[in-house]
Amino acid sequence: MILCPISIRIEKFNGQFRFSESTQIREISNSELNQYFGVDAPQFNDDDQITGYTQFQGIDGRQRNTIWTSLPKGLLASQVDEYPPPKYVIESSNDEEIRKMITALHIITRGSFVCPIGIETLSKTEETIHFYPPFNFTFELPCKLSNHDLSKSQELFSRLMKNKQDHGLEILLKRLLRCCDIDQSREIRMIDAVSIIESIVCGNHKTEMTFRFSLNSSFLLNKAGVQVPFSEMKVFYDTRSNLAHGGHDKKLASDSIKWTEAIDKILNYMKVVLKEYIDHDVDGKKIEKELLSKLNIPS
Repeated sequence: MILCPISIRIEKFNGQFRFSESTQIREISNSELNQYFGVDAPQFNDDDQITGYTQFQGIDGRQRNTIWTSLPKGLLASQVDEYPPPKYVIESSNDEEIRKMITALHIITRGSFVCPIGIETLSKTEETIHFYPPFNFTFELPCKLSNHDLSKSQELFSRLMKNKQDHGLEILLKRLLRCCDIDQSREIRMIDAVSIIESIVCGNHKTEMTFRFSLNSSFLLNKAGVQVPFSEMKVFYDTRSNLAHGGHDKKLASDSIKWTEAIDKILNYMKVVLKEYIDHDVDGKKIEKELLSKLNIPS
């Protein structure tokens, strides 16, 4: 059995939610919190956060290892130990299904959730505990999912499993995980997020790329219910182009707050576009054909 602890909030959760015959998300038990995180007597609030617990000492007198020791260093180092352990765990007999489930949850959510990094095998139980790289790691409240969100994630999960031989989609999903990994530089995350959108809305076109990207992506996003002007998507494309060609963006260069806002925006836009691609097989040609039909222009 493979387990993946995950920090996320779920409204009115009934204890478990099954994604397939072999994969489910469930509440983590007190004994698991004790075993994996060194947590004893946890207390949760309404936001599924642990508000009180004691750190368990092993019989040898040493404190149990916690999962956070393997998180990326740098800016997070001083805050890692302050983040409480998760309330939920993904359980599966299939490594591929865990990865696809995390990907589906990540595309559906507009907030953040945490999957720790590293892999540890428990010799006593012979269970493999997977600690995946963090997704949009945040020290604010993790995103809250409703049962409707879980159902949508399950539908998307099923489609991802059926399309796992789609190599083009697999490349996009690998880029998704990379651009949402805080261990990557913000420049790489911006480049990958914009590139995912470009791959979907521009296809193999080689001309008028800035115009095609801005028009097609803003049209698709607005059609999906996300109001984004043409000019905003043009700024993102120009930013990506500057970064990809070894330059830097003057508007973002020295402003960490603007960088954070820009990354959050483009990641959410990318998730919407990617979901439209998975759900409806959209591409640049279909988008432009629909645009032309709305203008009563023959394609």
